[in-house]
Amino acid sequence: LAQIARRGGASVLCAMAQTSKQLRAPIIAAGDEMWREFALARFPCLKSLLELVPTSLSFKSIYRKQLAGVVPPPPPSFPDLSAYVFSVELAVPALGWSAAWSAPVTSWTYPNPAYTGWDRICNPQPWTDATRPAWLTEEVADLGTTFPPSVLCSMTISIFATRRRDLSSFRMFHFTGLPEGIREIEDGCVCYEEEALPEKVGLVNYHDLRPYNHEGPFGPYYHIQPSFHTATGHVDLGFALGEMQGPIDVEYALKYLAIGAPWPEVPEPVD
Repeated sequence: LAQIARRGGASVLCAMAQTSKQLRAPIIAAGDEMWREFALARFPCLKSLLELVPTSLSFKSIYRKQLAGVVPPPPPSFPDLSAYVFSVELAVPALGWSAAWSAPVTSWTYPNPAYTGWDRICNPQPWTDATRPAWLTEEVADLGTTFPPSVLCSMTISIFATRRRDLSSFRMFHFTGLPEGIREIEDGCVCYEEEALPEKVGLVNYHDLRPYNHEGPFGPYYHIQPSFHTATGHVDLGFALGEMQGPIDVEYALKYLAIGAPWPEVPEPVD
């Protein structure tokens, strides 16, 4: 039995051990020596490694740890859009006005050449001429194709992402009401300047390497350029890759939300 296992290798040994108690007993009796043979045969550097790093680990454990280093990991999978909810907070402090809502982003597809609405946070109760804030109705009536002095320039906007599974949130975007942060106001839509999305501490943002004459590519890294629709209250996230690479598809968005976003790590209270 031991000879069969030795000829077949570790996979045959594991299969035999799971077949029946009668086969498992002699394999267990053989002890760790069989795993030692497998490990030294499978990993040529292990002998010299163990001379430098003595260990009390079993060879079965060593085999598994070494194998994990050479076998390609399975491709990562990321939660889909339904795992997240997005929130919008608006305020005009001078008027004492504010509004807030939360909604999922149900679609991450965008038509060409117009990207509007491809990653929209919809106002659950879209404004109409009858329900729109009075000050905003006056603003919309005065908006042309130029950049007017406007109360809209003083309206603050914050956008948050929240994970459904634990209600952790982080702020994706924050405009404090400075006109320098607005790209344009046109056709009833306020388009804000592009900003880099916040990232988890420790990730490399290649854009930061520009002062060091970095020769490689500067992406992908993630930007956000929201738009606020004054007629309805809808907000478009405007997710994009940096260096003018354009809007990102859902794969990049989910990757960012799963591993790149700075979700706060709050320890659970100890009872």
